[in-house]
Amino acid sequence: MCRNRQRWLLASLAILAAIASAGYVHYYLRGGPRIIDAAAYWLQARTFASGHITLPVILPTASLRCRFLYFDPATSHLSSIFPPGYPLFLSIGFLFGHPMLMGPLLAAALVLATAALARRITHRNEVAALAGLLSVLCVTLRYHTADTMSHGFSALLFTLAVYGAYGTSRRSTVLAGLSVGLLFATRPVTAGVAFVVAGMILVERRSASSSGHGPPLKRWRVVSMFALSAVPGILLWLGYQRACTGSAWHPAQLAYYSVADGPPGCFRYGFGSNIGCRFEHGQYVANRLKNGFGLLEAGWVTLIRLRWHALDVLDTEILAPAVVLSLWSAAKRTLTRPITLAVVGVVLAYVPFYFDGSYPGGGARLFADVLPLEHVLVASWVLERAWHRYLVPVALAGFALHGSFQQRLLAERDGGRPMYQPAELEQRGIARGLVYVGTDHGFLIGHDPDITDPRTSVVVVRARGDATDCVLYERLGRPTSYRYLFDPNQADEVPSIEPWVPCRAPDTLRFEGEATWPPVSVSKGWVMPVYPTVGHASSGRALAIEPTFGRSDVSLVFGPLQPGHYDLSLHWLASRSGEQDILADVAGTELSVVGSAPAGRSLTSHRELELSGNGELQLRIRTGRSGILLDYVEIRATNLGN
Repeated sequence: MCRNRQRWLLASLAILAAIASAGYVHYYLRGGPRIIDAAAYWLQARTFASGHITLPVILPTASLRCRFLYFDPATSHLSSIFPPGYPLFLSIGFLFGHPMLMGPLLAAALVLATAALARRITHRNEVAALAGLLSVLCVTLRYHTADTMSHGFSALLFTLAVYGAYGTSRRSTVLAGLSVGLLFATRPVTAGVAFVVAGMILVERRSASSSGHGPPLKRWRVVSMFALSAVPGILLWLGYQRACTGSAWHPAQLAYYSVADGPPGCFRYGFGSNIGCRFEHGQYVANRLKNGFGLLEAGWVTLIRLRWHALDVLDTEILAPAVVLSLWSAAKRTLTRPITLAVVGVVLAYVPFYFDGSYPGGGARLFADVLPLEHVLVASWVLERAWHRYLVPVALAGFALHGSFQQRLLAERDGGRPMYQPAELEQRGIARGLVYVGTDHGFLIGHDPDITDPRTSVVVVRARGDATDCVLYERLGRPTSYRYLFDPNQADEVPSIEPWVPCRAPDTLRFEGEATWPPVSVSKGWVMPVYPTVGHASSGRALAIEPTFGRSDVSLVFGPLQPGHYDLSLHWLASRSGEQDILADVAGTELSVVGSAPAGRSLTSHRELELSGNGELQLRIRTGRSGILLDYVEIRATNLGN
């Protein structure tokens, strides 16, 4: 195959991949981010594009705080919990006004990078062309280069890191290092594997090679150049964690789960009875980790991921043996052995993590980062077989007869569309006002950090269904307000938008316990929103506060309120029968209950409260062994200050 023809072919495949990913956005995603992770990346990228590292805060913060956003009470910073690498890339799309085009651009780049790696390893244009074609046909990559998830970007960086490591110039070494560093700022665990693999290739291939412009590079110079090139990406990750949590060594994701879920330490690598978060992955933990997360459970979870991955690589499990055999064949050759190690290394790297992270459309997303490497090995191996001409038809048939149903499940889940679509407001002629959105997904998609004045533009906030909505409405000067109603539990749900007045200057404000989640700090316990199975909660939900080691200490915030005198009442349910030992503190005013109560009993404590400031109120609750279900906090104004 001549060089010009090869270039035209790869360019055509890259364009085809971009078109296919753009079509995926329209046909399967229905125009925007679908899962909660993608929505959080969306807001994070929009925040970066607006010139902020963390999300600008408005009061009450409960109108902004939701899943996958971490609020640091020490700095009042609100931030997405994910690493900054991919959102920084996605922010480019926001700057140009077309963020959903960044995925198709990634798709095109992945085809070119996959083909380039295949060409560099095998020196065969046919292998490069087939590897590029497999990248185009991989429907899992179509998803990861359509929805705003980080795995398509990670796959590109991993491929570039390996491609650079196989090169013979200083420029290639720098490319490998930069790619690994940026991969660390995107997916640190995957980056650890990429660092080891790229380092192995460099040492083997270039310790005595010439740059072409000078003497042979010594081993330590190659490794040093590679490592130094990775530093910018690592510093990016460290700097973002410092901005979010106040410490470069304390990741926002771990900080978030330490206050938003439980039991303590549930979200981490390792084994034990307390591994597995009961809120974010509650049903999963209940079904698969009943006895904790041990070696047996880790093996089972890994098998689940591999089952999904068998479908992901070539769109059908029927061709999974070809993937395994290509990995085995590559492992026998010194040149390609590191690529096999990369695939196996990623599989092993995620063994100690309890959640398989797989779902229809996205497949085994924790393994998606190495899909291009597998396409290279499969293309190289299969072209040596007489039946190679059947590979693509079987992959296409596998998708048509089996894999396509997984994509359909993705398209129809959670109401069948993104949980917030600006076009719905535009069709109704709504160009300004305060829009309350009832889902975390919808808020993360709709909120714009640059827009804070509902008199000039649409300000999207999280609806709480309690006094928080009223407090925000009053603080913003009672603007024109709407409710964006969307029920993700209904198939093919059509959003409705209706005018809404959150309150008309009530003298009694009720703040629901679950609306204060996530809390600002937790020690000696854990919390999560629940539907109580005992007693009766005012809104059908409550905030469960569970003690560990016999005590819990939780701080929540609500308000703010005007200075003045108030009657404060705290309402909760006994989560289990026994001695109730509760001490609450609001603005220096203590409320306590000591006594015995059966499970489900509603308990109330009243106090007078005097406020002199305008900030949010901090509610600190300390419990004994029983724990509680916080129903609501009710405040009645008795004499407001001037």
